[in-house]
Amino acid sequence: MVDWSGYEACRAEGASAFQRWKCSLPFAPFGPVRFSEKIQRFTPFSLGFEFLPGETYYYISVPTPESSGRCLRLQVSVCCKGSGSESAHPVGSPGESGTSGWRGEHAPSPLSLLLLLLLPILRLLRVL
Repeated sequence: MVDWSGYEACRAEGASAFQRWKCSLPFAPFGPVRFSEKIQRFTPFSLGFEFLPGETYYYISVPTPESSGRCLRLQVSVCCKGSGSESAHPVGSPGESGTSGWRGEHAPSPLSLLLLLLLPILRLLRVL
């Protein structure tokens, strides 16, 4: 991760630059090594990174001698810096009250959700 100038120059130098992953071993004994980044405001992990609303973060892949100087860049802009009463949380996010993702006036009961899930299974078993 780098600042804007490191992003533009594709150089991981300076006080704000730090290594998130080391991708020099793309193949492991049981398959390719994969990395993921969870974009979240708070993290309970000491090695986790906290992303703030309204900020932009810059990733680069430092060129190797085999890559002929090519640079892979990724810019992550975190939406939305809250302003006044406007919420920065999308529907169904942890900051919202109510049942996650339900846009109706009243959330369905857990029993009705369970029945909706069981109906196709019961039809397959020809119970109904």
